[in-house]
Amino acid sequence: MKITYLLGWGDEMGGTELATYTQARHLAERPGVEVEVVSVFRTRAEPFFAEARELPVRHLVDRTVTPERPVRESDLDDAACRTLAALPSELIRPAWEGAFDRLSDIEMTAALGSLDTDVLVTTTPALLAAAVALVPARVVTVHQEHRPTQRRGPSGEPLLLHAPRLDALVSLTGRTRDWLAESLGATAPELAVIPNAVPDGFRPRADGQSKVIVMAARLTGEKRVDHAIRAFAQVADAHPEWTLRIFGSGHRERHLRRLVDGFGLHDRVELLGPCQDMAAEWAKAGLSLMTAGHNEAFPLVLLEALAAGVPVVAYDVLTGPAEIVRHRVDGLLVPPGQVDELAVAMAELMGDDEMRRGYAEAAREGVYARFSSADVTARWEELYTRLVAGRDRPGRLRGRADRVALGVASGGSGFRPTAPHTF
Repeated sequence: MKITYLLGWGDEMGGTELATYTQARHLAERPGVEVEVVSVFRTRAEPFFAEARELPVRHLVDRTVTPERPVRESDLDDAACRTLAALPSELIRPAWEGAFDRLSDIEMTAALGSLDTDVLVTTTPALLAAAVALVPARVVTVHQEHRPTQRRGPSGEPLLLHAPRLDALVSLTGRTRDWLAESLGATAPELAVIPNAVPDGFRPRADGQSKVIVMAARLTGEKRVDHAIRAFAQVADAHPEWTLRIFGSGHRERHLRRLVDGFGLHDRVELLGPCQDMAAEWAKAGLSLMTAGHNEAFPLVLLEALAAGVPVVAYDVLTGPAEIVRHRVDGLLVPPGQVDELAVAMAELMGDDEMRRGYAEAAREGVYARFSSADVTARWEELYTRLVAGRDRPGRLRGRADRVALGVASGGSGFRPTAPHTF
């Protein structure tokens, strides 16, 4: 069985990319399973994640050169490439995802239209929209939803519009699955829930003595790293032995540095940029933070922290943290956006060594019991194997056509979200 994963920019740092490479690597170790990753864009000379260098990755459009060009052998000159790159995508509406253009359309059409694989796995709603229009009918199509769809807004529209053409739609949590079932109704394909897994391999363990808070996040508005800094500022004087280390990059870095300086914390709060070996950094931590907003589905950073034996303080957003962190067992969950309560929770664990060590022990044991790679990989393998075994049954394409027809008959799209976008 051959499984192909489709990423937009597989060279970059992100939870979707890491989760995809982790799953692909685990499945590649199974007998009879072949995997490849197709990345629409090449954006770095070398991919950020080491996992990407362990797998066959095929790029379609090279954005490390100017103008961008097809990665395949091509006679297109620079003028043609420049023109195509300046034209908006016709496969993926700019309102859904603005990174695509006519050149990427052409390359996706060429690659996906002749794709020789058993299963194609899409990783964003925008890529789903393109894939279901292009892949041969015999290819099983599965979409992995890496964010809470009910919070996506316009970027989630292609998923709900094109989900009827899938064989299966997999979410990370039951909350998202239930919302999809209600929103899609009779147009829904098979809906499943499979969480992310703890990455395999040796992971050093925190010693329980550290007075360092570690946070890993992109420095963007939705990650609300400023909340972590503001909360730390509230408790810093009472806990002078503690420091905060933040790993990640993004357009908010300058703003965050000014914030740190404004609080006079330049010697206590470190902004250290991206890190390719977070396992080593988690092992140096005594506490971890996650302050992201509502676009988190099942954060791998929480699994990594818990696997290292590091208690977590996290915002209890719509999906994700509550499925991973057990409140008052291996971490603390606080109402989203409440900086004062975040500070109180941080201070509680910072000031109680015995509680922190108890949470640390529960963290490591619990995360491997609930999210082991062996169990999660077996669930993916069962799903893919079963779908491939049934792809030639007469009812498969008939059912897909009926779902699409029901969507049209119900008002033209089947896009009927039934849960609110704000909580």
